[in-house]
Amino acid sequence: MLWNFVRNNDVDLLLLHEVLIESFNAITGYQIYDNIGTMGPGTAIISRDTIPLQRINKLPSGRGSAVENHDTLFVNIYAPSGNNKRQERDEFYNTELTYLLRRMPKNCFLGGNYNCVTSFHVRTNDCQQHT
Repeated sequence: MLWNFVRNNDVDLLLLHEVLIESFNAITGYQIYDNIGTMGPGTAIISRDTIPLQRINKLPSGRGSAVENHDTLFVNIYAPSGNNKRQERDEFYNTELTYLLRRMPKNCFLGGNYNCVTSFHVRTNDCQQHT
């Protein structure tokens, strides 16, 4: 299904999260830069073969990767989620993300799952309610 979407929509670059290595088969005309790390499901950047990517950086945790194309940095992140991982999330933003952004060319495209809660949701109890 994913590959049909990629082909039918003529996708050039795709950022994926919660990726398992078993999820991928080769797709003609595309390169897959997966990053399955120590924390379980990871990230992946999929790009058309005609887009030359270089300087591939991956976080050991699997929670992020970065690639460059000429003067543009593409960063894909998957931040820790949940109230119980607040400290881990802060650490991720303060150290791991800054590692991926340490070499900043002219342009930067930052995408991903930030897991930043903006409001209280009773069902998931994902943050504290503020009054």
